[in-house]
Amino acid sequence: MAIELPKTKKPAEKQDPKNLLIFSKPKQGKSSALAELPGALCIDLEDGGYDYIDAVKIKANSVSDIKEICKAIKEADYPYQFIVLDTITALEEIIEEMQDAGETDIQIEVYRKPSKNYKGKDFITCSII
Repeated sequence: MAIELPKTKKPAEKQDPKNLLIFSKPKQGKSSALAELPGALCIDLEDGGYDYIDAVKIKANSVSDIKEICKAIKEADYPYQFIVLDTITALEEIIEEMQDAGETDIQIEVYRKPSKNYKGKDFITCSII
């Protein structure tokens, strides 16, 4: 069966994904693109990753910082349409440091599974409880 490639845009089938993971090589514009989303708060987990990007942004260096940001967002009656955690790799490093230090005041579930589409790459999902 021959595949017929699309030639025009198709309308979206769904609106507002609950979660979205954007993956590409470094320095391709992921953070810059997300900073352009109206109503987005970018949480910079790389300590300076957003220093060169115009954005509604805040730095976080620990899970405690993230929890405080979430608390402030809740107290402000959820003023953002999107929350960007950038990068997931930096979040994983923060979590690993906490685990290595024996911190137990939070529950974290980290799932890592091999990508079906990118050889040698893993996708990581984290839940902070």
